[in-house]
Amino acid sequence: MTPQLTSKRQIFRGGGVIIASQVITMGLMFFAQRTILSVLTKEENGFLFGERRIIDLFLIILVDVGINIIAMRRSILRPDEGPIVLSSAVALRLALWIPSGVLAVGYGVISGFRLVDLVLLCVLQLMSAKTTLLRFLLEIPYRNKLKFEVPALLSILETAFYLVLVLFPPQQLTVSTVIAYSIVAAVPSFFTLLLIDRGRYFHWKHIRIPEMKSLARESIPVAIMITLIALHDKMDAIMLNWWSTKKELGGFGAAYVSLAPLTTTIPIAVTQVVIPLVTRAFAVSMKQCAQYVLGALRVLVFVSVLASVVLTNFTPEVIELVSKGQYLEYVRLFQLFLWMSVPIFILVYSQEVIIALNQSKLSFIIGAVLAATTIIFGWALIPAYQSWGAGVAKMLSVSSGAVVSLVLIDKALGRYADRKVYWAMAIPVAAAILWSTQMGTFFHRYVVGISGVVVIAAVSVLSGLARKSEIAMVLGILKKRNR
Repeated sequence: MTPQLTSKRQIFRGGGVIIASQVITMGLMFFAQRTILSVLTKEENGFLFGERRIIDLFLIILVDVGINIIAMRRSILRPDEGPIVLSSAVALRLALWIPSGVLAVGYGVISGFRLVDLVLLCVLQLMSAKTTLLRFLLEIPYRNKLKFEVPALLSILETAFYLVLVLFPPQQLTVSTVIAYSIVAAVPSFFTLLLIDRGRYFHWKHIRIPEMKSLARESIPVAIMITLIALHDKMDAIMLNWWSTKKELGGFGAAYVSLAPLTTTIPIAVTQVVIPLVTRAFAVSMKQCAQYVLGALRVLVFVSVLASVVLTNFTPEVIELVSKGQYLEYVRLFQLFLWMSVPIFILVYSQEVIIALNQSKLSFIIGAVLAATTIIFGWALIPAYQSWGAGVAKMLSVSSGAVVSLVLIDKALGRYADRKVYWAMAIPVAAAILWSTQMGTFFHRYVVGISGVVVIAAVSVLSGLARKSEIAMVLGILKKRNR
C-alpha cells in the first residue's frame, strides 16, 4: 500500500470520527441552548453573552497567543521532545492565565457584570472542550497521531452531561447556574485526560524554562494575529453593549451562540485532521502539501454553500429549534449568520493552514483586516441599526477577511498553488446567492431550499469545485473499509 493511500485512509478515518463527534456534540448543544434561550429573558441572555465576550476577549488575547499550533508542530517534528514541548506549553499558558484572568475579571466588574460569574468563566476557559486553552494541549498527543476517538468521546460525554444538568429542572436556570453547569460538566473529561496520560506527556518534571521562552518568542506573530481576530470576534458585541440595550445584545447573542457551532464545527473538524498531515507533508513534499491544503479547502466551501442554501430557507424552523421561537423577531439576523458559514469556513481553515505552512507573519494581515473592518463597519452601523447593524458589520468583515486569506494561501503555496480552485469556489457561491434570493419570489422557501441542494451540487461539479474523481476516490476507500 502506498504512503499516499495510507494518508488518505487516515484522513477519512480521523475525519469521520471528528465530524461524527462534532455533529453529535452540536446536536446536544442545540437542545441545551434551546432550553437556555427559552428560559432566560432576552435581557438575561444579553447579560450572559456580555460576560462571556469580555472573558473570551481578554483570555484569547493574553493567554491563547497561538501556542496550540506551535506546540503541535514542534511535537510532530521533534517527537522525542514531545513531553518537554507540551508540558512547557501548559506551564506557559498557566503563567499567562493568572494575571490575565485578574485583568478580565476587573474590567468585567467595572463594566457592571457579576464577580462570581466572571471568575467561573475564567476557570471554564481552561477546562472545557469548547475552548482552546489547556484542554486542547491535553489532546495534542491524540491529534498528532490522528487518533481522535478519546477526545471525541470525552467531548460528547461532556456535552451530554451539560445537557442533563440544563434540563433538570430548566425552570431554575439563571445566568450563574448556566456557567456553573458548564464547569461541572467539563471537570470529569478534563481530569480523565490527565489520568490517562499518567505523566507521560504532562508532568512538572518535563517543564523547561528555555522551551517556555522559545514558545513565547515564536508565538509573538501568531499572538498578534490572534489578538486582532479576538478584537474582530468580540468587539461587535462590546460595541453593541455600549450603544444599545441588553435586549438587542441578547438577540445578537442568541444568533451568535446558537449558530456559531454550526459555522465552526465542520471547518474545525477538517482542520484538526488535515493540519498534522500538512505539517508532515510540508517537510517532505510541497506538492503533496498543496494537494491536502486545496483539497480540504474545496470540500469546506462546497459543504458551506450547500448548508447556507438549505438553512437560510428554513430559518424560522432553526429559530424554533434553538429557542422555542423566542427570537423569531430576529429572523433576518439569523439568516445573515447562516450565510456567514461560507466566509467563516474559509477563515477558520486558512488561519491554521498558514501557520502550519510556517507563514505566521502572513496571518497578521488577516487579523488586521478583520479587526479594522469590524471596528469601522461596527462604528458606522451599530449605533443606527443596533443588532442588525452588528450582524451586517460582521458579514462585511468576515467576507473581507476570507478574500484576503485566499490570497495569502496562494502566496504561501507559491508555484504549487492552483488558482482555478478560487474561480471554482466563486461560481457556486454566486449561484447559491442568486438562487436563494431570486427563486423565493416564485416558489415556497421549502422548495427553494431543497431544490437548491441539487442545483448547487450540479454547479459545483461543473465548475470543478466538487471533482467527480475525488468523489469516486472517497467511495472506493469507503467500500474497501467495509470489506
